[in-house]
Amino acid sequence: MVVSLSLWFVLAVAVVYIKSSLPSDIQISLGIGLGGTIALFSFALFLTMGHPAAAPSGKNPVSRTTLVFRGLLAGIAVFVAIMLTMVNDVAAGIAMTFPSIFCTTMISLWISQDSAVSVGAIGPLILGSVSVPFYSMLFCLCVIVLQSEIRSYGFVLALSAFIGWFGSIIGISFPSYVLLQFKNHQQEQEDQELVRLDQPDENTRLITKRAVT
Repeated sequence: MVVSLSLWFVLAVAVVYIKSSLPSDIQISLGIGLGGTIALFSFALFLTMGHPAAAPSGKNPVSRTTLVFRGLLAGIAVFVAIMLTMVNDVAAGIAMTFPSIFCTTMISLWISQDSAVSVGAIGPLILGSVSVPFYSMLFCLCVIVLQSEIRSYGFVLALSAFIGWFGSIIGISFPSYVLLQFKNHQQEQEDQELVRLDQPDENTRLITKRAVT
């Protein structure tokens, strides 16, 4: 966890400083966001499809206290990032990229379940989290396009939020679900084939029985 957060901090600082050195342009911002989203999605596919087996299902129920703390910690991280915008833009940019929900989810999984569950869930979790930057970029694009066509800015924000939400489900969440279901089905077939190969057929059983008698 320490190594992962250290790597996050270094990359976050690098991205924020590179972005601050570039001209303030929406196309540049969207380009950086698109590149990061593609890299994150590719990495998630590598972890998900390259994992030898699907993540084992958790058997222990997650307590309400764990769920409450998960939400509170994530909310506190977002609140701190918003407050930092009033102090320093660089610090706010770094804080906004903090993987608060991902970290709290992984820690709670490790505590309430088993380490194998949390490790096996890394790929699917990252794959699902790609919908967040996808939503953000789609929301920004919709606001840019719609504000020149619709006078009510509140309606533009509401409509853009709905389009971003629906688009992230159709574009990321649903394909990720189908992909994970396909992987699980493929893994079940491989497991059944291994079980079948381990069990001797009827002729082998007869030969073994005759040899014993």
